[in-house]
Amino acid sequence: MFRSSVVASRLRNLLVVQGITLAVTLVALSVLDPPQAFAPIVWALIIVEMGLIVYTARTHSELPPVLREGSPGGKRGPLEASPPECRILLIGLGRSGKTSIIRQVLTGSNRREASTTDFAMYRARRVSDLDGAPFDLVLADYQGQKFSQLVIDRPQRFFGPRGAREINALIFVVDLFRELRDANGDAVSDYVLLEHYSQNTDAQIRERVDEQCRYINEFALEVILETTFSRKSMCSIFLVVNKIDLLRALVDRGCIPGVVPSALQRYVSELYAPLNGLIKEAARANGVVESFGAYLISARTGENLATVFSEIIRRYQDSVAGVAARGASERGMYG
Repeated sequence: MFRSSVVASRLRNLLVVQGITLAVTLVALSVLDPPQAFAPIVWALIIVEMGLIVYTARTHSELPPVLREGSPGGKRGPLEASPPECRILLIGLGRSGKTSIIRQVLTGSNRREASTTDFAMYRARRVSDLDGAPFDLVLADYQGQKFSQLVIDRPQRFFGPRGAREINALIFVVDLFRELRDANGDAVSDYVLLEHYSQNTDAQIRERVDEQCRYINEFALEVILETTFSRKSMCSIFLVVNKIDLLRALVDRGCIPGVVPSALQRYVSELYAPLNGLIKEAARANGVVESFGAYLISARTGENLATVFSEIIRRYQDSVAGVAARGASERGMYG
């Protein structure tokens, strides 16, 4: 690592000198008069420039492959090592809260990447809590309504090649209430929202839950995991139930008979028990049942999101550390 930094520093200095020499050569050609009288100086500068180019190329070849532009692992500068990437795919019905989750998690530091018709991708730099090493948090929001688009339109640079998928976490996002909008397409006020859902609250919630369960069904799960899963990369599968803040406000109003604030977890768990069981069984069938988790969240207030993403990042870092340890062990055995 020390030698790499020395070589990189030398290369930077060479590029600076090369640029200065080139500039002096161009100035000499443009201002010296008559140019024939100063031909030896110009030729000397050109020879120096050519020598610098050759030496720079040789210095560049001494860099480790990971520091050279064009190496696998994503775009980066010619002297910048690409940090590891924790890739997270969010899947759920439109307006269930996926984009709001991304905004909460990446507030102030998100950068939208080039996207496809059905995927919006975001990237942010994070620092490991363990050793201070940087890594990129890359989130993709699946915006298609048909899971066949996962097969047709998936961006390979996020998913990785078939047979070697590189997605580290799946988050299935469901909610308890449909989003309401006014005639102009804007979200309605909190007052209007609460008034609307204050009537027949339990029935409206169950209708939305049924809609969510029809969307993420057994066949959809098969397509999702077939397209995204790799035992080597996948370390987290989560089900998050959004809009717990609205549910709490309605329960405080007494809109759901028999449900009290302290029983929210049990109420939602019973509603989503079939879907929770379906995803957990799919995780078990793929040998990653220990990676499954379910949480109640609010994408609007950020409630429990830190817990969810801290757990995802912890598992990702444990996975990376495990791969590094196995690599070191193999080098010790065969190196």
